[in-house]
Amino acid sequence: MKDSLSVKLPADLEPELQELILEEWKKGGADRLGELLVLGLKASLLNPRQVAEKIGITHRGVVKAAVEAAEKGARWPRKNEHGVWTAPEREWDLLFAERKKRRRRKY
Repeated sequence: MKDSLSVKLPADLEPELQELILEEWKKGGADRLGELLVLGLKASLLNPRQVAEKIGITHRGVVKAAVEAAEKGARWPRKNEHGVWTAPEREWDLLFAERKKRRRRKY
């Protein structure tokens, strides 16, 4: 029986990035898979400027939300090696959905 390995990539990775990871993995084998997944995940993280542009608020507002989430002990967003807050798109969406709910309750 031939050894096989199944791989499930995160759903929020861009399709082009998924294809690139799978192509590179086929070339290098299973020993490069972990490295490729880490590179793919890093590439899929959004910074505050990208999030601000996407949802139409200021960069300062996104950073404020990130700091507040971190103070509460949230897993995402995190600071990267350059000191910039980053998180997957889904995590940013969840953060701002929660903030929107809280804002509605106050009034």
